[in-house]
Amino acid sequence: MRSAYAYHREVENSYLVRQRDRHRWRELGRIVAVALPVALALVVYIWLHLVVLDTAYAIGGLEASLAELERTAAQLDLEADRLSALPEVERRAREELGMVGPDVVATEFWDGAAFLGAEAGPPPGAAPAEAVP
Repeated sequence: MRSAYAYHREVENSYLVRQRDRHRWRELGRIVAVALPVALALVVYIWLHLVVLDTAYAIGGLEASLAELERTAAQLDLEADRLSALPEVERRAREELGMVGPDVVATEFWDGAAFLGAEAGPPPGAAPAEAVP
């Protein structure tokens, strides 16, 4: 029982039959040969850009800490100048160390030149000595 619908014929249309494309691998190789260097260059560019950004952020952080250290150094210089001033040294010596100032009566002034063996000059405020003929 053959019907018109069950009749089997060989395919005569060669375009409907799948054939192996021998040029496909060659084309794929050409595409990869062109696209791979472009993709590699893009990846290297992005990587370099990220390294530059990271370095810029690091430099910015170091500049900020340098500015903070310079401000601290300036404050410490001012504090050192204030603490090394003579009135401040005298105040701290009296208050913290219990030292007292020299007594005016007990203070003796001496002429350094007489101590070193030279003749002492006239005391300050004295009339100049008259020349001896």
